[in-house]
Amino acid sequence: MTSAPPLLRIAGLSVDIATRAGSLPVLCDIDLAVDKGKTLGVVGESGSGKSMTALAIMRLLPGPAARIRGGQILLEGGDLLRLDERQMRRLRGGSVSIVFQDPMTSLNPLFTIGEQIGETLRWHENVSRKAAAARAVEMLRSVGIPEPERRVHAYPHQLSGGMRQRVTIAIALACGPKLLIADEPTTALDVSVQVQIFALLQEIQARTGTAILLISHDFGVVGRMAHRVAVMYGGRKVEDAPTERILRHPRHPYTEALLRCVPSLQGAVPDSLPEIPGSVPSLAELGTGCPFAPRCPSAMPRCAAEMPPTIEAEPGHSLACWLAVDGQGTAAGAPA
Repeated sequence: MTSAPPLLRIAGLSVDIATRAGSLPVLCDIDLAVDKGKTLGVVGESGSGKSMTALAIMRLLPGPAARIRGGQILLEGGDLLRLDERQMRRLRGGSVSIVFQDPMTSLNPLFTIGEQIGETLRWHENVSRKAAAARAVEMLRSVGIPEPERRVHAYPHQLSGGMRQRVTIAIALACGPKLLIADEPTTALDVSVQVQIFALLQEIQARTGTAILLISHDFGVVGRMAHRVAVMYGGRKVEDAPTERILRHPRHPYTEALLRCVPSLQGAVPDSLPEIPGSVPSLAELGTGCPFAPRCPSAMPRCAAEMPPTIEAEPGHSLACWLAVDGQGTAAGAPA
């Protein structure tokens, strides 16, 4: 009995960006998979490559400086990197949608909420204006906006931050996407509103079966939302496992450090939280070794000199760390 193939599979994705210092790697050999109807959480500090991964999936990299050097982005087996721009425009907002962290930069201040939802429907489903207007009201109701018949005529500035983010979710879901990418969707919102938005995403997934790629710097959020977690650092994936396993038995020193910094995972509230010394390296600072080596308390000389291979520490749990290589796993894809 074989398991169903993932809805989205990213294999060997590498992205470079052109600078005055030359071409620098932003993403290096990223492998990710999102199963149908499930949530993959991608977690890491700012600068780890999470949002760049989302932009690469949507083919919205800041060009011409950024370019995809290699790899595949397979949606139901079809490689998105082989589509032309016209085909990608049909796919964006249709099969794949994205919700960004700041709704004010996603919504057009010159058009009403209803007009913006309707525009998406007319572009992808070729419905009439009347039908699009009626669907817009239903979409606002589905994301929990009160008085949707009235709010549909409002402009973005007339809504609260939480309502604006609900609107962006309504637009993203208007055409029934198979995959929803949520890139730090609650960063600009109050904590109580954040809880409401994540509850909304979970309810939508349970109701529609939409797969979610959730990008966050907050392990606490990812731990509550995701079925599986991928940890990124320095443009690389360093660990990937089912959520419960990675919360209970993290294997990479960076994952362990991130988890120590989450108050909700510490039991009783401590007087102070630990911090990870140093900062995420810039692109120009990335060397040939593990990008976390300068901050890792367990780093060996080899860590700074050579990039560790990705190994399968146990079935379904992979990581890239020299501490785990010798006798504790097999190289990913190799026989045990």
